[in-house]
Amino acid sequence: MKMTDLDKDVIKETVRFAEELVDLADICTSISDLRAMEREQRKKGPGGRPASLNDRAVLVLVLTLALLDRPLFFTHATHLLECLDDEVLSELGVTLGEWTTTALYFRVERAWNRLTSLIDPFPYPKRRLLTKEEWAKVEAERDQSACEQKRKVLDWLCNQLLEATFRWCLQQCPDGFEGWMHVYCIDATPVPTYGKRGINVRSVYVSMDPDAGWYSREGDHHADGKGKRGKTFWSYEATLAVLAGNNPDAKFPRIILGISFDRPGVDVSGHGRRIFGSILDRSHPIGTVVADRAYLPNSKVENLQIPLMQMGFDVCFDYQSNQLGISGNHVGAIQVEGSWFCPAMPMALIDATKDYRERRIDEETYLARIEQRRAYRLRPSARPDKDGYVPMMCPAAGVSATAVCPLKKPQRKNLTGLTRIMAPPAYPDKICTNQKSAIFPSTFGAKYAQKLLYGSPGWHKLYSHARNTIEGFNGYLKDADHGALHDGGRRRARGFTNQYLFTTLIVVAANIRKIKSFLQNKLQGTATPSRSRKPRRRDRLGNYWTHEEPSPKS
Repeated sequence: MKMTDLDKDVIKETVRFAEELVDLADICTSISDLRAMEREQRKKGPGGRPASLNDRAVLVLVLTLALLDRPLFFTHATHLLECLDDEVLSELGVTLGEWTTTALYFRVERAWNRLTSLIDPFPYPKRRLLTKEEWAKVEAERDQSACEQKRKVLDWLCNQLLEATFRWCLQQCPDGFEGWMHVYCIDATPVPTYGKRGINVRSVYVSMDPDAGWYSREGDHHADGKGKRGKTFWSYEATLAVLAGNNPDAKFPRIILGISFDRPGVDVSGHGRRIFGSILDRSHPIGTVVADRAYLPNSKVENLQIPLMQMGFDVCFDYQSNQLGISGNHVGAIQVEGSWFCPAMPMALIDATKDYRERRIDEETYLARIEQRRAYRLRPSARPDKDGYVPMMCPAAGVSATAVCPLKKPQRKNLTGLTRIMAPPAYPDKICTNQKSAIFPSTFGAKYAQKLLYGSPGWHKLYSHARNTIEGFNGYLKDADHGALHDGGRRRARGFTNQYLFTTLIVVAANIRKIKSFLQNKLQGTATPSRSRKPRRRDRLGNYWTHEEPSPKS
């Protein structure tokens, strides 16, 4: 399918917009420096004549296809070049000369391969199917140190491309993220490959994409392809972090700001750690991370919870049934569903979530009991010190006490309405015997700790909205009209790096569509786009990528 079904002005405008995004990402100079460094290490000059297409040009071409919602094929990129006039080709640094379509295709392919081979952490021969023995040899010969270094470069490049969409939005609308509240939500979505054959015992060969793995919708990604038909497929997995906010009515574009890539279910906590490290490296504000149970609290605490805490992020997440109730104790206090409480808190409040999930109490009773927990909750009396130790106060201590306890001399003058602790511990520990506070290490209980009171209306509002945002974006990416990420046939180049870059460019295009919709709604002063009449094509295309208001009819 050629580009002749599109208006040449639209193609020209989109190419120029793709140029703007690639330049905003500020990656081409770093790629050139990396290539020079690699040549120096190999003690080898560039050799041959200059490349017909440089890194910037081929990135612009493939990004243009994503913006136009076309399959990311080199044939399409070739037809795209043939549609461009000399002015745009000059801006790309390309001179077509007398090249045939076939010759031009191979130049596009070589330019892309030249770029990806420079940053490919997992190279392998892609011209033929490999046997299992050949694949085992390829894996054994990989230099793990070099692979890790190139993976860092690839992660940086992909996140810089996403950063370009954020910068572009700020250029168009400086207050575009005013209602964001610095809430991020992280989740993973499958990226099926074009090569359907997975690695299994019945085949002599490995997959066309051997670095991918089995993805199962039933949760077990190590099923060797034996899951139910249609629910298990050969795939990569993209981990995405979206700007979620905590209010459904807040007006800002819900775009993806961080990405990582791997086999399904591999190093879940590592992807979260790298994404939020990248977000901080790009000087974005520290805020709250919302995640499903695969990330929080089921990661090893030293792999995700503590690193996020050390970066300064708060967290918000849900619990499995076997994680409810008391999960820890320290100096006499008990940890219940993420918060520290007085040890005398009644069992009816401790087991409130268990009772609600097992339908022993109704929702109204549950919410009332969660609210009653506040009176028993410990509170910090000062900021953490340089080593992360936090002084925590008993709820009956201090002038802001929320309870009255026979073990504590009240400092609050008016005790009316305060919860009275009728059965203090028979053998009180420091939280009860210290008049002011007791010291808590910040990492103690970090696996289940969260700042918001679990189950409260504020927790439900933040968690449900953030989770709906990331699930909605994942569905948006899979939609046939917005990238069709579920269709591996639209991304046929093999290999981890090709699939990672293609996925990133599809997400970049989705971000731009989200931003464009936000800017149009802001211009019109409406919360949602009007569905009464679809604008005529020529009206939609005018100034499409700059979002200036179309000229009125004369």
